[in-house]
Amino acid sequence: MSSGDSHTGFNSTTFTMGALSGAGLVAGAFVGTLQALVQANREACARWTHNELKEAFNVSELLRFKRTEELGELQAENAKLRLLVRSFTVRPADPSR
Repeated sequence: MSSGDSHTGFNSTTFTMGALSGAGLVAGAFVGTLQALVQANREACARWTHNELKEAFNVSELLRFKRTEELGELQAENAKLRLLVRSFTVRPADPSR
């Protein structure tokens, strides 16, 4: 027993090799899944015409623009409400005065 703790017989080299093997298997499965997703995406896009892709992009951009506009309006309304709440909030007097 040249490596590890004499009480438990733990072999750190074997543990490290096992951990690396397990990490490699998980990484391999992850890469395989990503490759399958990319291939499925390619096949789905291959069925679209150029005009359909342009139209989908335009719809996506329009939705994004509307959400951005809506966000600005909501932030402005939120600022007004904060000011209104602040005007009704009673703060305790500063003890140093």
